[in-house]
Amino acid sequence: MSHLIEPYPFEAPAYQSIRYYRFFNSDQQEYNVQFVRDISKPFCFYVDLSIKNTDDEYETTNAGDALKIMSTTLHIIIDFIQHNPSIEAISFTAIDEEDHNMNRRIHLFERFCQQFKEIEGWDYTLNGTTIILSKQHEV
Repeated sequence: MSHLIEPYPFEAPAYQSIRYYRFFNSDQQEYNVQFVRDISKPFCFYVDLSIKNTDDEYETTNAGDALKIMSTTLHIIIDFIQHNPSIEAISFTAIDEEDHNMNRRIHLFERFCQQFKEIEGWDYTLNGTTIILSKQHEV
C-alpha cells in the first residue's frame, strides 16, 4: 500500500468478533467503519462508512478531505482482512444523497481499490456503483 496517502490514526476493535472501527479527521469529526456480514454469504461483508453528527446519529459522509478519509478506510479494510483470513469478499457502494458527485466518488473509490492488486490474492471489480474486493481462488 505504498501509494496510499497517510491515513488518520484509527481504533481497531479489541476483539475479532467486533467489526467496528473508528477514526477522527482533522476537524475532529468522528467516522465509523463497520463491516456487516452478508446473510446469504457468511464470508462476505459490506462496508458501512458513516460520520457521527451532532445528534449522535450517523449519516453518509460528504464532509471533504476525501483522499485521506478513503486512505484511512482502505487501511481499515486491509487490517480487517489481515485479522480475518477466511473473508472471501468485501463490497461497498458509492452513495451520494445529491447524486451530482456520484461519478467523482466512484472514480475515487476505484482509484484507491487499484491498490488491492498489490495484495497477493485479492482484486476488485466495479459493478455499477458498487466495488467488490474479492479473494482470487487458484485454479
